[in-house]
Amino acid sequence: MRDESTVGTVYFLLKCALYGVAGVVWYRNLLFRALPGLSYGQSWIVLWGLVAWSVITGTFFCYRRRKTEWTADVSVLLPFGLYTVVAYARLAWKLAAAALGVAAVLSAVTVAATMTGKVGEGNRKTVLRRRAYRCFCRCQSYLAVSLTVVMVLLGVRGIFRKPLAEPASVSPEAGRQGPEQTISGNMETLLSLQEERWAELSVRERLDVLQTVANIEAYYLGIPYELKVGASPKEESLLGDYLHADHTIYINLDHLERDPAQQVLKTCCHEAYHSYQYCLVEAYQQIGAEYRELLFYHEVQTYEQEFLDYKGGEDGFLDYYHQQCESDAREYAGNAVADYYDRIEKYVKETGV
Repeated sequence: MRDESTVGTVYFLLKCALYGVAGVVWYRNLLFRALPGLSYGQSWIVLWGLVAWSVITGTFFCYRRRKTEWTADVSVLLPFGLYTVVAYARLAWKLAAAALGVAAVLSAVTVAATMTGKVGEGNRKTVLRRRAYRCFCRCQSYLAVSLTVVMVLLGVRGIFRKPLAEPASVSPEAGRQGPEQTISGNMETLLSLQEERWAELSVRERLDVLQTVANIEAYYLGIPYELKVGASPKEESLLGDYLHADHTIYINLDHLERDPAQQVLKTCCHEAYHSYQYCLVEAYQQIGAEYRELLFYHEVQTYEQEFLDYKGGEDGFLDYYHQQCESDAREYAGNAVADYYDRIEKYVKETGV
């Protein structure tokens, strides 16, 4: 079979290796999450294994006679695309199915058009083998491109700090007086926090429940703006975080899918309290300077300084854990979770639901 390569083996291998490492760094920051049934560490090994497998097989087997700039790109893109489809199968199955469907149709058309052409009597096996190899390369390209589209559509949301998953039907509401934003006014929804019901909910349905909780917390805490809830992939140790710039609580997608409702509720209440702390700092900054040294504002001064020099988990666990803003949020969340479940238990006993 004729060698149609346009670059050498060393160049091809080095390009794949370099782009593969860069891709892992990019993927970890935007899209990486644990595979279903595997831990974070195990999934990390699987991703590296897929990249290494694709680079090695692409260099020495799949594209041994067609090493080009493009086939090097395909060798790098394919493992990330395959990992994404498996990792996000539950969340983005429609998008993945559409992409794979397009790739399958294009592949079928290519195989039909290429393999059914007339073949001369001489060297029939060689011609068919060459055509089959050409089909294989094109089908891999279709698959790589279609899966890359899936990655881009998901990754763009991460670049712009948009949640990958959002509530299906519940909208955020600013804190205001009214029974619709209390625990008693939303008990039918909050019953889904019972573990047996929680297990039956989809990701977006769980976010509906958490958005309801955020609306309740905004009312109880007096937060003057809409408090949004969404889910995105996070590091294994980060269950959730709060971004004050867009007033959004981000729940770790793996935490949302895998952990008990009580733990996820605690994360949501914890991050809601951070929103309240930011509001306190904003209010403190608007009062006259002559009042800022009042004992009443002592904790708020501490919050202000900690937010200016916030210690995340990467700065050391103890530094993070012992910040006043974190210890207060943990205490509030623990009390809030106990209150939610006490109220749910009381409602169930009274109504028999």
